[in-house]
This record gives sequence, structure tokens and C-alpha cells, in this order.
Amino acid sequence: MLSIIIPAYNEEKRIGATLEKLLDFLKQSEFCDSFEVVVVNNGPDGTPEVVCSFSKRDERVRLVNFTRRLGKGGAVHEGFKAANGDCLIFDADSSMPPSEIPKLIGALKEFDIAIGSRHLPESKVVLPFRRKLASDAFSLLTRIVGGLPYADTQCGFKAFRHDAVLCLLPKLREKQFAWDVEVLRVAQALGLRVKEIPIEWHYVSEGTVTLPRAAQMLFDLVRIRVTKY
Repeated sequence: MLSIIIPAYNEEKRIGATLEKLLDFLKQSEFCDSFEVVVVNNGPDGTPEVVCSFSKRDERVRLVNFTRRLGKGGAVHEGFKAANGDCLIFDADSSMPPSEIPKLIGALKEFDIAIGSRHLPESKVVLPFRRKLASDAFSLLTRIVGGLPYADTQCGFKAFRHDAVLCLLPKLREKQFAWDVEVLRVAQALGLRVKEIPIEWHYVSEGTVTLPRAAQMLFDLVRIRVTKY
């Protein structure tokens, strides 16, 4: 079974379009008879109501709801625990077309983890120039500070074999946006096989990265780098 996890915080305005597009694709794909979509909500808006309306139409859409904020990493962690099959993290902002899903699932035949990348030469990325500079700079920072060889650690499109998830879960501690770096550091420490895959990705407006948030990210990267997993 294919499990798709969507961590959602205040996604009321976007989650409906994301689910519509995702279900349309899955129902016509090779996964049509064996998939589930798990939305992990941890925001105060109307996201649960939107997701529940989809659940009534298709019981393969499930809501895991929390009244407290979990952070990106915390929400993904809970999604892992709730999922029944291989796990695919699919961001709720629809930056990546669902048609890219088979690329990562196919890679799991030979690898334990497959990660989408916006920074490989074959990737097709639509991104404003200022955002591209910021994205490139952060990717360089994560490679230097995080000690990882991947061109893009932060793309929210990662697929995991179920047995890899079972190995990773007990060691994951990060709850915020540095989760992507930690999960790859843990995978590296465990000797799991990771494949980076070029994808098509379109920019969707997102929140501004504030100075305190950037400073916290840097602190988290350093902490993850020195942690022995």
C-alpha cells in the first residue's frame, strides 16, 4: 500500500485543491487499488472540516487531528506512526505535480529512501529569482553545516520504505523544519540507501523566513551535525 502523508498547518485554503488533484491522479494510476492519504492537521483553522468532507467521499482519505502545534517534523512523525504502507511526504502547497510520485516510488525498488530534488541539473523548477538565490544559499549551508552530500535536503517530497521508517522513527527528535536534515543524517548513520531524484517543481507563495527562524534553523543544523545517531 502507498501511504501519502500531508502535514497541514493552517492549510484550509489550499488543502482542498491539493486533495482534489492528488485523488484524481491516484485513482487513475497504478496505485488506484492500494493507497491512503493521511492528513496530519495541527492548526486552528478549518482544515479538519475540509479533509472530513473528502473522507466522506473516499474513506482512503484520513484525518489525524491535533489541537496543539506539532511543527513540520512533529506532524510528519505522527503521520509515519499512523500510516499503513510505504510513506510519501507530499507538501500541501501543491508545488509538485502528483505525476512525479511514480519517480520516487520506483526508486524504492532499489533504495530505502528516495528524495525529490530541485537542484539537480535535470530538475525543472519554476521559481522567482530572489527565492532561487535564497534556496541555493540554504542548500549550500545545509551541505556545509549539516554534512550531507545531497543537492537539496529541504524539498518536502520524500519516499520511504516501511522497514526504513521503522529504523528511523526511534532516533528522530527534530520537530521543526530541520527535520529533513535530521532524517537524512540518521539514514546516513544507519547505512540506509538514499537516492536523490530530479523533479518538476513550481513555486507557490509561502511565509517569509524571519531572522529568528533562520537563526533557529542554523542552531538546529549545528546540533544535528554534532549529535551521534
